[in-house]
Amino acid sequence: MGRVVAIMNTKGGVGKSTTVMMLAEYLASKKDIKILIIDADSQASISNMLISTKEYKELEQNEKTLFEYMMISIANRKGDKLDNYIKHAASDVMGAQSISLLPSKIELSLLEREVMLAPTDFMKAVR
Repeated sequence: MGRVVAIMNTKGGVGKSTTVMMLAEYLASKKDIKILIIDADSQASISNMLISTKEYKELEQNEKTLFEYMMISIANRKGDKLDNYIKHAASDVMGAQSISLLPSKIELSLLEREVMLAPTDFMKAVR
């Protein structure tokens, strides 16, 4: 079984995205570890730090972000294959090509809002 490292803090400006990126690139390049970064922040900071603006815009246009994955999963109850939403070889750091990214999108904040406003309805939709 793999190990999971989660970095979470609800305060802004504490360096979460930078910490995640630096830790991921170190582990990928020095320890040869496969990394999946799930950008669950609607500001998409880590997504924009890891991949180029062009790549990010293409993923958004092709609807390949965490937001779309979650919306499809809720609507279909089964969802699409997660791998279809993951950008592999996300880092441009030499030797850190084992980093994959599930990018965020600003609309993720809308989903957060819906879940907070009507958690019971949301949970019924998920089941």
